[in-house]
Amino acid sequence: NAYYASSGFDKGHMSRREDADYGVNAAAALQAANMTCMLTNACPQVPKLNRAPGLWGDLAKIILEQGAKKETGTESRICVYNGPVVVDSDPVYKGVQVPMRFFKIVVWLNGKDQKKTTAFILAQDNLVQGIQFEELDFNKEFIEHQCSVDYIEGLTGLTFATIRNWDTYVKAKGGQA
Repeated sequence: NAYYASSGFDKGHMSRREDADYGVNAAAALQAANMTCMLTNACPQVPKLNRAPGLWGDLAKIILEQGAKKETGTESRICVYNGPVVVDSDPVYKGVQVPMRFFKIVVWLNGKDQKKTTAFILAQDNLVQGIQFEELDFNKEFIEHQCSVDYIEGLTGLTFATIRNWDTYVKAKGGQA
C-alpha cells in the first residue's frame, strides 16, 4: 500500500475478481475470487488504462462479460492469460520497474466446437504523464571520477566484454580514457 499511496498508479489487477468467481461450490468460487486480490496479480497501472472506462478494464469487461453471454454450455468457457511485458527500458518508480505494456490472450471454444485464440497488447506509456519516475544517472554526481570500462580492464587485467558495449563514459578534455 505504501508503494501505491500518492503514486498515480492503481493496483491494476491482471485478472478481475469477478472473473475468477467460479468453482465446484460456493466456497471454492469465493476462494478463487479472493486469490485475485494477491499482489502477484497486480501491476502498477495508471487509472486511464486500468479502470473501466479504460483500455484494460474495458477489454476485460467485453471479453468476459459480453463474450460469455453470447455463448452457452461448454462454449461459454473462456480462458484468459494476461500479464505485464517487462523490458529493460521500462521506467523505475520507488525502486520498482513499471511495465509500460501488458498482454492478454483469450482462448475459447466456439459454437462449432472450434478452438479459437486472440491476443492483445495494451500500453500505458502515453498515459503516465505527471508521474515522477526515477532516473538512475550515476554519471552526474561523480563525473570527475568517471572513466571507461576499457580503462578499468587495462588496469586490472579483467575482461568485461559484454558490459563494455553499454558504457556511458564520454571522455572529457584532459580526462582519463
